[in-house]
Amino acid sequence: MKKLLFILLLAAAGAMSAGAAEPYAADSVRPGRYEKFEDPGSGKWGYKLDGCVVIPAVYDWAGSFHDGLARVEANGKEGFINESGKVVIPLIYDRVWPFSYDRAMVKINGKRGYIDRSGQLVIPAKYDDAGEFRDGLAGVLIDGKCGYIDPSGRMVIPARYETAWHFSEGLAPVRLNGKWGYIDKSGQLVIPAKYDEANLFADGRATVELDGREIAIDRTGREVAMSAGETADMSARYDWFEDPATGKFGFKFNGREVIPAQFDEVDSFNEGLATVKIDGKWGFIDPSGKLVIPARYDNVWYFRDGLAAVEINGKWGYIDPSGNMVIPTAYDYAFYMSEGFAPVVINEKWGYIDRSGKMVIPAKYDDAGSFTDGRASVELNGRTFTIDRSGREIQ
Repeated sequence: MKKLLFILLLAAAGAMSAGAAEPYAADSVRPGRYEKFEDPGSGKWGYKLDGCVVIPAVYDWAGSFHDGLARVEANGKEGFINESGKVVIPLIYDRVWPFSYDRAMVKINGKRGYIDRSGQLVIPAKYDDAGEFRDGLAGVLIDGKCGYIDPSGRMVIPARYETAWHFSEGLAPVRLNGKWGYIDKSGQLVIPAKYDEANLFADGRATVELDGREIAIDRTGREVAMSAGETADMSARYDWFEDPATGKFGFKFNGREVIPAQFDEVDSFNEGLATVKIDGKWGFIDPSGKLVIPARYDNVWYFRDGLAAVEINGKWGYIDPSGNMVIPTAYDYAFYMSEGFAPVVINEKWGYIDRSGKMVIPAKYDDAGSFTDGRASVELNGRTFTIDRSGREIQ
């Protein structure tokens, strides 16, 4: 199992992975300091803490810890372990994805469903494809059509679309009769399906293609001036693939190979760049496949809000799309930016920084999730609650 594609293109059967997950109350020792390693003799994977082996190399594949859990694989099956190495969700699934809104997508016998943190299958594995929960909804593919469910499994937007993306800023691109438009969370088509291509909304605008012309629109569908260098880049909808002969990874678009299989691992394109692993290090490629940020990082998150979290020698910081280190590697762990804030770990406590690197919410929490719609879940002294952007507890 390799790192999974983060952006869902349902009709292309793409896989979807973690977004802004809710915090998990785990018996963590030092959050964010675990490092997976491969035993060169056995080829198995385990985990180190400050350079010492704390979880033996017994797994065929191991993912990074997030919210106290890590995905692992053995004998072709996947599940979750906690930071003590205990298997907390049995390795019985063909594939698992990280938690979001207290739900993790799992694959069983070619179908996808969702489990809760106890490992119970709370949403049956009946979907041909599915995505993570964003804005409280997840896109699903059933009987050739795409719709959206809530965390209870209720189909709140009927499966009637040819293709559907996840929600961003309250809107989701969907395709009807070969054309793209945008729906809101009630399922209402608020921007007509008339575009040849459509991207996600970011900062109140989205890039689309119409009659061969690349334009930007606002949330009402009105055309607005495009920013310098802005294009209707469709790379976020590239689908990764594995060459079975070499075990290397590349990318396809609409079923056509656009970047040859040459990488050890890959993640999705986000904000025009994709993370790739080469000889044990991570870097970033552009949609042409060019390595635009050298593979020199021990671990990375994808770009969000114009920044990407990267790890060097056990410390995390943030780079811009040119590869410049704009926030120094001063954190024990760092998550991606969301709504201008990012959760980071200092001295075993979580806090939030802004895009300048300023600590805007003190590092005092035992766990912390990303901001969504101006709110984030945190844990302090065994109690989980919600805060706003000022750090004030809210109901």
